[in-house]
Parts: sequence; C-alpha cells; structure tokens
Amino acid sequence: MRKLKRILSKILCHIFIFLLSGTVYYGMEVLFKKSHTSHWSMFLLAGFAGLFFIDGLNDMFSYDMDYLLQILICTIAITAGEYVIGITLNQNYTIWDYRNMPFNIDGQVCLPFCFIWMFLSAIFIPFLDWVEWAIFDHKQSEKPYYKIFGKTIFTFK
Repeated sequence: MRKLKRILSKILCHIFIFLLSGTVYYGMEVLFKKSHTSHWSMFLLAGFAGLFFIDGLNDMFSYDMDYLLQILICTIAITAGEYVIGITLNQNYTIWDYRNMPFNIDGQVCLPFCFIWMFLSAIFIPFLDWVEWAIFDHKQSEKPYYKIFGKTIFTFK
C-alpha cells in the first residue's frame, strides 16, 4: 500500500509539473506578446520541457550535475523543441515569427530567445526541484543543491 501511495504521488507530481510549466509559459506569452495570445503547442512544449528537462535532469542523474550544464541542456532542448514545432505547425509564421530577429534559423528560432530560455531554465530548475521536494515530499532525505564547477553554490534549507 505504501509503495502504491508513492507511485501515485510521483504521478500526481509529474502531472502537476507538466500543467504548471505549460500554464506559466502560456500565461507569459499571453501577457507579453503584442497579440496577447498563445498557441496550444506552446503549452505542450513548455509542459514537456518542464517535466523531462527542467525537472527531469536531476531525477535522471543527481543534484551533482553541474547547474550550468543543466541550464545549457535545457536551453538546447527547448530551442530544438521550438524549432520542431515551428517547422511542423508554424510554417506560415502565424504562431510566431523570428525572421526579423538577429541570428535566426528559418524564422523559427533565434539567439535572443535562446537567452530567454536560458534565463527561464535557470529560474525553473530550482523552482521545480523545490516543488518536487517541498510539496510532493520526494527525495526528503536529500535536500536539493546546485553545483557549479564542483562547488556547491546553493542548498535548500
């Protein structure tokens, strides 16, 4: 019974992280885009990115994984996801259009937005670890911590 409870808790946690990540990003797009709209694909991309990359790296590996490497992997994964969604669903540039942005690839991804994904990843990596640890009681024996070049820079209290 206890094992089933932990499995259900983990599933609920993953659903929560998916929905939270998708909702936060979708909401940010609605707030900051001139059109005040977003597209359902952005909700899904953010949900999957939050679940599998932003939160998932510490689940797959450990908190010993370098924080800067986590940010880099998240940035690349989100940008690649944005490109794939772009070439499949945004061929007519109605969802977004980066053709006028510097260092763009096919108008689907661009360097300035890579920096935005990097910034958001840096914030959401510890936030989603905190959600898993503090709200869903996962890994209670190990407080989340973050290392840069082997030195611990931050630990939850």
